[in-house]
Formats: sequence, structure tokens, C-alpha cells
Amino acid sequence: MKYLFLALFICLGSVKTTFAQDAVATVFEKGPNNTIRFYYDYEYYLVDKNCEFKTIERVAEFDIPTNKFNGQFRDFASNGRTVLSGNYVKGSKEGDFIAYYPDGTQKWQATFVNNQPQGPIKYYYPDGKPMLELIADNANTYIKQYWDKEGNQDVKDGEGQIDITLPIIGFTEHGYTKYKTTGKVKDGLPDDIWNTSFITEDKKPRAILLMISTYENGQLRAREINDYFTDMLIDYNTLSFSPIEAFHIAELLQSKNCTFDEHTGFNSFIAKKFTRFLIDNRKYVDEEGTIALNYTARVAKTGLVFTSTLTESSRELSRNERLMFERMIDQIQYYLPSYLDNKSIDDRLNISLQIYISGDKIVIPPVQIVREKGF
Repeated sequence: MKYLFLALFICLGSVKTTFAQDAVATVFEKGPNNTIRFYYDYEYYLVDKNCEFKTIERVAEFDIPTNKFNGQFRDFASNGRTVLSGNYVKGSKEGDFIAYYPDGTQKWQATFVNNQPQGPIKYYYPDGKPMLELIADNANTYIKQYWDKEGNQDVKDGEGQIDITLPIIGFTEHGYTKYKTTGKVKDGLPDDIWNTSFITEDKKPRAILLMISTYENGQLRAREINDYFTDMLIDYNTLSFSPIEAFHIAELLQSKNCTFDEHTGFNSFIAKKFTRFLIDNRKYVDEEGTIALNYTARVAKTGLVFTSTLTESSRELSRNERLMFERMIDQIQYYLPSYLDNKSIDDRLNISLQIYISGDKIVIPPVQIVREKGF
């Protein structure tokens, strides 16, 4: 994943930027009437215009010297329908933002003032029925109304009970694709006991309890995690009672290679796992600065790992460091399997990563994965 700086690349024709050693991608180009056309995946990371994971095109007014959106924009799905429209003033979200499902049904709407939502934020189900209404001010976001899929209003004027199921986006260690949140709403804020559960994909879906949260006047007072999930990498803050929208990622001008590992977020997941491991084992790293590592993983067609081998480092490692990095690598026992001719295959993966260490701060960007046989 990389950052792009448009001022360095703008030209009269299409704009290309180098992602990897021999990979060149067109992630934006000139649009109509002095606008620029951007190409995104579903999470609003820039991708090549011909990438199979491209799902959104944005036509926008853009200020090249400051690398900021400035003016009206409109995002389109692959079928040509508008999925989001809004306005920026010098990079700040200002005015009405309206999102749509691919069939044109309104998905949500909000008004922004100085880059922050103000007033009502309204969400809708795919059939057009109201789902959720929040009220945003400078200090808090309040739950005002909530309706279930059948149209029953379970929260009215900030009082009631939420029971909502929402999708999980991207690769996860646990493998679930939906979660359910239930809890009491008082004075527009979470109150008392809230349960969050994963939902199975069975014919009769089941709820697998993940955590129990206790709130008082909207403030989280305690959180108890199911023991089965405590060692897994889970961002609990993303398991909200409201849909998570990714459109703000577009403002960062971050790009992804056109690979399944990047599209699913699997390479970011590995980097996060390694980061947490190194934070827990910081005492075994002898030097600060940057360390580059390369390792290979022999992976079965099921995704399970046969062996992982540390092959190269940018500096000489002490015995304790090498043992620690080998343990770090060994904790990844599953990789997305390689495919060839539409079939999963055994393959050897070459993985490279950069580790930045300064005091107790450790940063690892998404790892780079190169597959020898498949993709």
C-alpha cells in the first residue's frame, strides 16, 4: 500500500504510478471539465483502472498543489449509477453527502460542517425503509431512532432497544462475515449491558457471543471478551451499532496493488499480527531503526502452512532476535491459497516486510507477498 502525490505525476494524458518493481498502474486520469477521474476498490483505496477489484470511479474537482479535493464530486458503481455525492472545500467535507445502493436506493445521508457531521445522520435498508437515525453534534453522536428490517421502531426519540446485524469487511482471523449488536438505549446513548456476537452462515444462523460491554451514560465502563477470541486480532472499535463507511479513505490517496492479498486486506492483517507480537516482545530487539526481513512460506492448497523460513535480513541479527523473528513468522499458520487455472494449488510464497522501531513505537506497513506459481 502506498501514498500518491498527484502534483508529482499530473500530465495531459492518463497518469501512471509505479507500485512494484515492474508493475505500472493507472489509478487516476483527466476527467471532463477540468476534473480528475479516480479509480478505487470497495474500501476507497486507489487501484489500477483495469484491476478486477476496481468497484468505484470518482469524478471530482481536485486541487493539485495541495493534493486535496476541492469542490463537487460524484462516485459511480460499475453499472454507472451514482453511489455517493458530496462537496469539499480545501479538503474539508462541507454540506450534504448522500450515498446510494447500486440500484439507486438511498443508503445514507449526512451534513458536514468543517469536516465533521452535524445534525441528523440517516441510514436506510436496501428496500428503502428507514434503519437508523443518529444526531451528531460537536461532542457526541446520539441514537435517536431505530427500526428493524420488518419496520418495527425499537428506539424512539432516544429510548429503546437496538438489535442490529451488520457486515464485517475484509479478512478476519475468526472467519465470520457478520456481527450482531444488542443493547439498551437511554437518552440517546448506550446504557447498561450490550452484547456483541458473530453470526454463523448456517441455514439457521446462530449467534456466537464475542463480548459483553457495560455502559453508563454512554461511557464504556467494562468489557468482557469471550476466552475463545482473546488471542485473535480483532478491532473491537469497528464493531459499532451503526454501519461503517469507508469513503473518507479516498482523502488519503492510498493505493493498493491489484492482488487478492491486498484486496482482502490479508497483507495488512499479517502486518498487524507481527506488530502486536513485536510490541509484546520488544525487549528482544537489540537496535532501533529500520529492519527489512524476507521469508518464504510453503503453503498447501488448503492455505495451511507446511514450513516458514526466515531467509534474509537487512542487518545481522543476534541469536535472540533471530529466534524471536522466527517465532513471529511461525505464528501465521494460514495464508490465502494460490490459484492456477481456477484451482487452488500448493505454492511457495515469498514475503517481505519493513519494521520501523523507535523506542516503544513499532510500525510495520502491509507486507508484500509474491507467489511463485499461482496468484
